[in-house]
Amino acid sequence: DESNTVTSYAFKAKTKKELRYDYRMHDGGRTMSEEDYKKYLKDNNKLEWFEQAELLEAYFLANGTDLQTDDQGHITNVASVTIADSDYSLLAKQAVENAKQGKVYSWLAYSEGTSIGIIWAEGTLKSDGTLKTLKLDELQGKMSNGTFSWNAKTKQELKYDYRMHDGGRTMSEEDYKKYLKDNNKLEWFEQADLLANYALKNGVSGLTLDGTKLSSNKPQALAGVSINVNHYIQVLGDLLNTWK
Repeated sequence: DESNTVTSYAFKAKTKKELRYDYRMHDGGRTMSEEDYKKYLKDNNKLEWFEQAELLEAYFLANGTDLQTDDQGHITNVASVTIADSDYSLLAKQAVENAKQGKVYSWLAYSEGTSIGIIWAEGTLKSDGTLKTLKLDELQGKMSNGTFSWNAKTKQELKYDYRMHDGGRTMSEEDYKKYLKDNNKLEWFEQADLLANYALKNGVSGLTLDGTKLSSNKPQALAGVSINVNHYIQVLGDLLNTWK
């Protein structure tokens, strides 16, 4: 804004992998055409970020997730990889642990003005590779005095403390639960669980939207769902399509 204070953030439209050569790891000034850039990489024995990431993935699969780095954090034990270990090994370790536990994920990030968040669907697999359980969650962040920070807890972790229907936090938790019951309302985590359980049994292809919410002809099992669901249906659908 006019006071040089950061008032919003936005995620980039593409990941480094999606950008491929357009990331320009070795051409920050974007002085070359893509054809010339590829020739430069080849002539100088350099690799773009996505190519180095693919080498890292292959290394993790063949050798495990431990990496060696120099004083600047750059990886030294994978040939042709010069990028820094920006928690890649930590993510790989977590991915291995998730695989051992039969956990799979689909996620997306969004930014709308000062509202920023990550939404994901978490599933666990049966022995035949199909989904056994399905759960939705969301972690939000906020701007404060030009600084962005993530909330300490996800919406599932907050449960009734998210206060979807008591933004001013005027009630005790006991009174809030009574208010929800008396007014036939559900907290966010309860609505998210209804949606995830429905999707596990029925899929999401039959659900229609009115803007960002479920349309008025929604199934009776989802009658209590009033939250914006467009992002949630996307991550649920992605996971269901991958692990049918």
